Amino acid sequence: MSFQAMASIGDRMECRICGKEVIAEFVYHFRGACGSCVRRLAHEYSMAHSGVPVFGFSTDDEMAEHSKRMTPHYRKSPIPSKLRKEILERDAYRCKKCGSHHDLHVDHIFPESRGGKAVLENLQTLCAPCNIAKGASIE
Repeated sequence: MSFQAMASIGDRMECRICGKEVIAEFVYHFRGACGSCVRRLAHEYSMAHSGVPVFGFSTDDEMAEHSKRMTPHYRKSPIPSKLRKEILERDAYRCKKCGSHHDLHVDHIFPESRGGKAVLENLQTLCAPCNIAKGASIE
């Protein structure tokens, strides 16, 4: 399996470096690393090759302390796998917008970021392009 195929936006994944479970949100998650590990590795690389801290930290300890304090502003809670399967089966493994059966996501109709709950009535199956186009809008 290629690294790009490891996760889609919103999927739960395990960091290949520290083993922490994260929700894939950024490009580097497709490579299998969490944000803390990417920042730490970039800092270590910069210090080893140029001696200049990439994020303004002069020591590895300062970088580690900063990483511990960082908390995400918003984290989506994962949809339980049993409910995810129920939604996919209900929607016949097809995107509700375009009918595609490729790269399917389970999406909140009323977005979780706006208070939508992970309940049967508020979830739908969308393909990745339709889900990305929808974003956090209410449709």
